[in-house]
Amino acid sequence: MRLPNPGLKEISVDALAKIRECVDQVGRIGQGITNLDSSDIEELEKRSNRYANREITIEQVLDTARMGKTYLFCYGKKGSAERVIDFDEEVLETIWKLLSKRPGPLLSLYFKEYLELPAWKSLAEKLYTYYSTLNTDKCPSFDAGIKEHAFRIFPQDAPMRLAKYANRQGLDIESLERLIKIPSYGNFHDDTVKSYYISHVETLEPGEVSSLLREAATPQVSGLTLDDRRVGHVLIAKLCEQCIASELPLPELWTKIILGIASDPRSNPTTKSYQTWWAIQTAQVRDLVKAAMAKRDLKFFLQYLDDFATRNGGEIERMFRTRMTFLSGILEEGLVDDALLILSPDASSFMKNSLTPNERRNFLYASHAGGQKHQCQIYVKLKNGHFIEGTHNSYFRIYSESSTFANHLLIERPKRINYSEITNSDFSDAIRHHPELTWQHSVMEALYTELSVKLDPQKVLGRREYTEFIQTKTLSY
Repeated sequence: MRLPNPGLKEISVDALAKIRECVDQVGRIGQGITNLDSSDIEELEKRSNRYANREITIEQVLDTARMGKTYLFCYGKKGSAERVIDFDEEVLETIWKLLSKRPGPLLSLYFKEYLELPAWKSLAEKLYTYYSTLNTDKCPSFDAGIKEHAFRIFPQDAPMRLAKYANRQGLDIESLERLIKIPSYGNFHDDTVKSYYISHVETLEPGEVSSLLREAATPQVSGLTLDDRRVGHVLIAKLCEQCIASELPLPELWTKIILGIASDPRSNPTTKSYQTWWAIQTAQVRDLVKAAMAKRDLKFFLQYLDDFATRNGGEIERMFRTRMTFLSGILEEGLVDDALLILSPDASSFMKNSLTPNERRNFLYASHAGGQKHQCQIYVKLKNGHFIEGTHNSYFRIYSESSTFANHLLIERPKRINYSEITNSDFSDAIRHHPELTWQHSVMEALYTELSVKLDPQKVLGRREYTEFIQTKTLSY
């Protein structure tokens, strides 16, 4: 398994072949088969064929330590011996009788094949018993590390145990492998490297992004398979579960990391990207990321309002500033669960230009049709209902939790919405943005009465407006 590292040049095919040949020779030494030749393999092939024809027993195939070592060395090379004789419980018991005093070849097979061995659990138990009970005084130096870390190397979650230990010690996996004297190749090594990325997440503070986390989010790593999931699946779950456990929203930097791995979870559930990345996640994880995406969309909307107001000035600027302040307060209150941008061509171009290529790939919105030129809307899902706010002559429309139109936007996420669909929808209240302070007061009262949402006027109003508001207005909550 090659780790992504842009600082290293790609190894040539010829060089890789020589490296593999060297590893092969080291493997022979580790298995005690330095003088293995083709005649041993040929003899094993003959016996395997006779075993397949039920002419001899497995004990007659593997009747000496040399034949046992030959079988172990050939295992995984797709020869006839493996096709006929898989490494099951019977084979393990037969070979263990031959090599129980020096099980190095079995240890090499464990690291090389790991979970792909049918009898890997039984093999792990035997190796654990052997290495954990080695006499410390007589233990060879090359076995000392395995004895010390046997409780990490042989349990069912061995790769994760080693990965967590490496993270605690500030070691990378290959440094740990050199320390313990175990191979830096094979299935066990690959799973340990994958687990290292995952366990690293548990060492991070909410919102913290390390170089290793960025590396884990690359397609080369996040797409790797670990057990029955991809590394990216586990990374997304770990990042989100840490926030859920701490009752925190998903930090913006972690949202970007997750979008670098997967698609927007608000995409259609029938799409390949959703099925690949989000169908496997819990509803809690999906909802947390959806809320983070909604906050991002609301920020985009606010940025566009700011830009449009600055460009146009005058009455437009005054009108847009108060709406920006009000929406910013709702965002600050942490009430937003989901959102859908409904954008004019001008607004969609503005937002796309402010995104990175990767963020642009996950940028979902609906096109605004009808209404005034440059008019835009944003649909927002709250805890107990919905609202739609817009630019220009749009009204602030409030919808009950069961609203047909609002739930259509939430679930179907249409690509195009005509302004007439909004004006003719089943809203429970539509509040015009005039006069100042009166419309904000009306929205606050309506949200409380209809959706049980209490807005803090100090957060949704500017300083001057708030001072005037508390002198002239009262709220029922």
